[in-house]
Amino acid sequence: MNHVYMVLTHLERCGDAQAFREQMEFLVEMLRSDNSSIVIHLDKKNDLSLLSGIESERVHLIKTDVVDVRWGDISEVYAEFRLLKEAKKYGPFDYYHLISGTDMPIKSQAYINEFFESHRGKEFVGFSRGKFHEEALKYRSQNYILATRWFREHRSLLCRGGYAINKLSVKFSQITGLKRHYKLTLYKGPQWFSITDALATHVLEREQEIRRMFKYTFSPDEVFLQTIVADSPFYKNVYDIEQDRMHSCLRKVDWKRGNPYVFTKEDIEDFRNSEAIFARKIIYPDKEFKMLLSQLCGK
Repeated sequence: MNHVYMVLTHLERCGDAQAFREQMEFLVEMLRSDNSSIVIHLDKKNDLSLLSGIESERVHLIKTDVVDVRWGDISEVYAEFRLLKEAKKYGPFDYYHLISGTDMPIKSQAYINEFFESHRGKEFVGFSRGKFHEEALKYRSQNYILATRWFREHRSLLCRGGYAINKLSVKFSQITGLKRHYKLTLYKGPQWFSITDALATHVLEREQEIRRMFKYTFSPDEVFLQTIVADSPFYKNVYDIEQDRMHSCLRKVDWKRGNPYVFTKEDIEDFRNSEAIFARKIIYPDKEFKMLLSQLCGK
């Protein structure tokens, strides 16, 4: 069984370039195996020289058609499509795993291979349940949100202007009743996934439909895949779909201690006892934390 890890990453604004480089090198080492490949998308706002020399026979850095990714914007979806297309060049693979640059595996590559072999054909996509997520989905999808590219960067005048435009466009939709309408029932869940080659192919075949549906919506990266899966034969293959959304996609994320919480070496035992394959977020682990993670993953 072979795997491709698709890494969506960027250097934090005011971040430490050397620490970022070291983290990415460590992540690559943690993911490396004889039956896996790695494809990395570094945000267009960052210089590719940050990762110069990181490539090898099984490690590929996307250098063309790189996406300027903005939080909450459809550009996140575009970057995911870019990763899927690049991964397909080196495949096909049995599983396509989308992770961020602040994710880390918390299981050995042998365990990962055995787990996916024993669940061959299952799709690891999380579906959110409950009133909170229903309200969030309604806000994100029913209204036209015109300036999502500037949603998060509130400090500049341009971005504050974009934030105001978003508020006004939502208010206009609410007052006039001008709502978006979809042919499909929408679903929401985590951005991160582990999917089969068949589903990856199916998603790529529906790229133009997805682009049209989710333009001018907020955080479509947490909606498009769940919606497409639910409208396909792959829905019946979703792993433990009635369980917690993070359990279904094998990700360990702690929203109780942070937004999300940044894990430390104190969480190693928790990792050991977890059913998850990946943990996020782990940012700039120190030497001792790296050693503990390496031991945990049999490196």
